[in-house]
Amino acid sequence: MRIVIVGAGIAGISAAEELRRRDRTSEIVMISDEKYYYRAALSKYFQDVISKDEVQGKPENWYEANNIKLKPGKAMRIETGKQQVECDDGDIISYDKLLIATGAVPFVAPWPGLDLDGVCTYRGLECVEKFLRFIKAGARHAVVIGGGILSFELIENFLKVGLKVTFVVRGSQLLNLLFDDVAAGIIEKDLRTADVDIRFDTEAERFAGENGRVTGVVTKSGDTINCDIVAVAVGIKADGSLLEGSNITFDRAVIVDEYLRTSAPYVYAAGDCCAIKTGESAVRPTRTWLTSALQGRTAAGNMLGDERVFDEGVFFNVSHVFTSFYGVIGEFNPRDPEGFEFRSWRFSESSYMRWTLKGGTVVGAIIVNASHYIWPVRQLIESGVDVSEVVKGDPSPEDLNTLLPQHAQTLF
Repeated sequence: MRIVIVGAGIAGISAAEELRRRDRTSEIVMISDEKYYYRAALSKYFQDVISKDEVQGKPENWYEANNIKLKPGKAMRIETGKQQVECDDGDIISYDKLLIATGAVPFVAPWPGLDLDGVCTYRGLECVEKFLRFIKAGARHAVVIGGGILSFELIENFLKVGLKVTFVVRGSQLLNLLFDDVAAGIIEKDLRTADVDIRFDTEAERFAGENGRVTGVVTKSGDTINCDIVAVAVGIKADGSLLEGSNITFDRAVIVDEYLRTSAPYVYAAGDCCAIKTGESAVRPTRTWLTSALQGRTAAGNMLGDERVFDEGVFFNVSHVFTSFYGVIGEFNPRDPEGFEFRSWRFSESSYMRWTLKGGTVVGAIIVNASHYIWPVRQLIESGVDVSEVVKGDPSPEDLNTLLPQHAQTLF
């Protein structure tokens, strides 16, 4: 059997590892224009803490050692009727099973001046190298556009290498999809302490330039923010161009069922490029690195005949934003608050926790700079135990552990 994987990110690599672990004989072909690397390590490379080689997620001989053929280049077209993938060099690769794991690409609005030197997105190694080239050429002031986590990563990078930073935010609050106003306020204070110029309720209209080089951002209010670099981090999107002309359903993402199967026979998808839809249920996009890895493994098993439903479990994302550490769990910030209750604790000026409650149980949480609460709260959500008495006071992590079933208890 020949299994073809398009993409060598965490979903594709996780699938290849699982396939080879369980099946030593099938042929595995990975089509990708870049080798697997740790996206989370890009900041350390940006800041010259680690080398480019250290960003790579696998040693050079990994593919050969695992009998995996890496086909450099880009997949351009899938013909599901013939079970073939056409590559940018004209090669046609047939498959018995196919996994689409192409990830996502940065979203950019059609701003005039987008093609000026110094205007960059932030997604991969090539983006970092563009920024470094401009900085080495003398750039001193960066404008960061966007309000997601990558924006804060960029701000931290620019500050670390000595640039002045202006942060352009379309709304009136930071990270409104992730945090409530208290948690967002902690991050805002951190940024202002670091002398970041935050421009709330501001939108870019175009980018100004001279001699092909960006010189500023012109806002919709008519102001001009002079700068040497414009970093655009307004979100990501799946690229559906590979699926044009195929019978694979694409609706802002590759649509898959609970088994990670697409609408075409023998074709699966995993990672940022896909979204799960079952019956009339809402589409659930892939949101984290860990979820992408788990989807890759599940898809691999199903290509080998498992028929296993992908279960993300309780949503769980732990990371850092600027100088703060955070965790968001379960229904951490429901769009419609109807039917939910909220209870919050402010442990210090920079430490905070909020629970989303329903029927006496915790169903979600936002935790900032209180890392010792993260795992007990996740276990409370998974266990579904009643916390009615606990929320009346100021519970410690140890208090939370006493509520858990014996098999779930962990010492902290």
